[in-house]
Amino acid sequence: MLKRALSALLTLGLICGLVSKPAQAGIVSTPGLGDTSFNSHFGFPVVGGDVQAVAVARDGSFLVGGGLTGKLVKVNSNGTTTGSAATFNTNIGSALDGPVNAIAVRSNGQIVVGGAFTNRLKMFNADGTTTGLAATFNANVVGLFNGGNEGVKVLNKSLFDGSFLVGGDFDGKLKMVKANGTTTGDAATFNENVDNALNGTVDAIAFHTSDEQIIVGGSFTNGLKMFNSNGTTTGSAGNFNTSIGSSVGDRVMAIALDEANSAITLGGYGVPGYVMRKNLDGTSTGTETTSFNAAMSTRDWDSTPFSLFANTDGSVLIAGDGGDVQKFNLDGSLTGDAATFNTNRPPTGRVYSIVNIPGGGYLFGGGINSGIGRLNADGSSTGAAGTFNLNTDGLIASEVDAAVSFQDGFLLGGYFSGNLRMINADGSYTGTAASFNTNVGSAVGGQVKAIKVLANGKVLVGGNFTNRIKMFNADGTTTGSAATFNANVQDVLNGGDVNAIVQLTDGSVVVGGSNFEVLGAEYIALKMFNADGTTTGSAASFNANVVSVLGDPVEDIIQLANGSVVVGGGFAEGLKMFNADGTTTGVAATFNTNVGRSVDNDVSTLGLTSGGSLVAGGRFTGKLRILNSDGTTTGAAAVFNNNVSTTFKGSIYNLSVARDGSIVAAGDFDHYVKRVNADGTVTGDSATFNTNASNILDYEAVATVLTSDGGVIVGCSCNTPTTRNLYKFYGGGFPVVGETPEPEPTIVGETPEPEPTTDNSATNSKSTSITSYVGDFTAGSAALSKADKKVIKKIVKKAGKKAKYTVTGVAGKSIGVPNSFVKALAKARAEKVKAYLIKLGVKKSNISIKIKTVRQGIRPKTKILAKYLTM
Repeated sequence: MLKRALSALLTLGLICGLVSKPAQAGIVSTPGLGDTSFNSHFGFPVVGGDVQAVAVARDGSFLVGGGLTGKLVKVNSNGTTTGSAATFNTNIGSALDGPVNAIAVRSNGQIVVGGAFTNRLKMFNADGTTTGLAATFNANVVGLFNGGNEGVKVLNKSLFDGSFLVGGDFDGKLKMVKANGTTTGDAATFNENVDNALNGTVDAIAFHTSDEQIIVGGSFTNGLKMFNSNGTTTGSAGNFNTSIGSSVGDRVMAIALDEANSAITLGGYGVPGYVMRKNLDGTSTGTETTSFNAAMSTRDWDSTPFSLFANTDGSVLIAGDGGDVQKFNLDGSLTGDAATFNTNRPPTGRVYSIVNIPGGGYLFGGGINSGIGRLNADGSSTGAAGTFNLNTDGLIASEVDAAVSFQDGFLLGGYFSGNLRMINADGSYTGTAASFNTNVGSAVGGQVKAIKVLANGKVLVGGNFTNRIKMFNADGTTTGSAATFNANVQDVLNGGDVNAIVQLTDGSVVVGGSNFEVLGAEYIALKMFNADGTTTGSAASFNANVVSVLGDPVEDIIQLANGSVVVGGGFAEGLKMFNADGTTTGVAATFNTNVGRSVDNDVSTLGLTSGGSLVAGGRFTGKLRILNSDGTTTGAAAVFNNNVSTTFKGSIYNLSVARDGSIVAAGDFDHYVKRVNADGTVTGDSATFNTNASNILDYEAVATVLTSDGGVIVGCSCNTPTTRNLYKFYGGGFPVVGETPEPEPTIVGETPEPEPTTDNSATNSKSTSITSYVGDFTAGSAALSKADKKVIKKIVKKAGKKAKYTVTGVAGKSIGVPNSFVKALAKARAEKVKAYLIKLGVKKSNISIKIKTVRQGIRPKTKILAKYLTM
């Protein structure tokens, strides 16, 4: 018996692209549910506040304290929070009502924390409970640490009898507490001797075990003081204090004690060079100490060091309020192991606490990853450290204001570290994303509010940073034409923020924002730049024509198929159309007349439906509205506007339009993200999406981008334990790849050849071949032309919706264009075809993708082949 099998092969060419794996079977997903594989990269519960302290628990897990949710959190050594960590975190619950500043772990596994919470000091058992000795301790410390605002700032448990040294800004500044929380016996003697010896806050404590002496640093007179174990300052302690005098400056914030080399390293406000080393007798003599201090005095520190860690070889790690963690050798040099560490270590930012990990390596608390990060001893983050950092990943540690599809992942912009970062499609940032982020580094220097990926693969970002707009190459560098652009736009935008960017068909870009410059009584909020960043020629004409037309901020810009530009913002009309030259005559005048005051407040975001209608979201009545291309609101637009009129109870800040016309909106309304159907209703998948997405985000969402697997990524300034400012929801199969669809570019090329007759019988095996140019070889467009779509429709009609399809994206290499970008556009072309096949009813699981590149000089053609095979 003959068994019939049908296969269709689609090979589509374009001009530049990205290697891709064969497409996997479609993911069956429920609309609105979170994508755990993506969100795991951003899901560590250290959110909502700074990490001030880290420690290693007796079982090898990590303890994290600060102003974060729960104030004290336990994390497994691999970065997860399951098992005993989950039990610990549940038991802690809301036991702490203020930030944790210090953590000390006893040999029996009990944990003592200090901070600005009620009673300032608290003990927990190893499982997070407060029974037994912990309950006794907590009862005994009541009333011991009154006064001050920051409470307990530092703990040291190194005294031999299990007592604790407690420092901060409370009355007395430094106290000893017994293991049971009392201040009797030796503790009473210590506290009496220390009483009134310090007239300012204690920020750091070190215990010299061999001599049983205590060194404290802070904002008191002279900034550094040594005490004997009974609190007195006689003998060697007195000699130390005399020798130190006022040489260490105004405030010592951190101390690293190096007993092996009889030295201490100090860091803080007013400390000469911000970091200095003293011998344990208070002097600063000797070859290493002298050399170290000389090296520190020439360092250009970003700001004050908050945390120091001394290694057994005399090297020291230094971290603080800016810059990256740095390692210095005993003599202050940066050679050998120190050089290796500093080369390997990733960007870290503000770090408050450093501890070593049994077996080697370090744990950091503060501005690294999701508030904590782990490095190997050589500064690298591979192996176990890499796994930990992935599980606790906090690349986006603050608000995400912009998100767009880019290469095989996404670009994110906002007010987080680096301000512009690339992530992979699964939420990680390894490989190409890591390279991009390294190249970008700190080049932006301020909040990114708008991102535009240009037709040539370069990236324009706008926001509130120097010069307000900046171009990057596809790999994150700023060389070549990007450097030229950046030099030309320098100082053109003297004020305000760039909120929106659009690229016109001639390669020029229009940016909108707030108060770029003042001309007479007018504030300029819209500006055109040529492709090279200059403002001559047509750009100058455009800029002259828009002067005086807009006097208030522009929030978003979009170009329509006819070449005109629509802007939305806080100006009087809320919406306004300009011709490509900046005038408002002809179709622009008609649009503006029809729009009138149809929106009665600010427009924050714009999009286009596949039919060319304009979608606007903002603060106006109804919050979301569709307008016809001429500015009217009749017909289907009227139906949509009526259905959606009561859906959003708060402002919409961003939206994405899918090919089926459904819309995902983000803003400050209830639940912060919602989906509506093409007619404005919220039935079916939209209703399911909204139900599942409710109560996930806890603060306004300001960015959305649709993903190739039918989901949506939402950026926000959230505080919940599950979001970390970036969250991915399944969309229930949005039939779209990437951002809001833009008008398809005009295709230059041959008219498609007539399609040969194809016999689709069981006994014949024939193929159909249609060839058409996809456009200019160097243009870079991945869009499908109407001719392409027509051919694909015919193939599906012949092959059937249940056939197996292989889509091959073909790209031509070009001089000066990275291979990664060539392959990226090749994949983009293939993905466009895949998306269109899905729209025509072909199952996602029946479509696989291949990538092919051809050498420069060959003008690739679009070949669409349908083969019908008999088996």
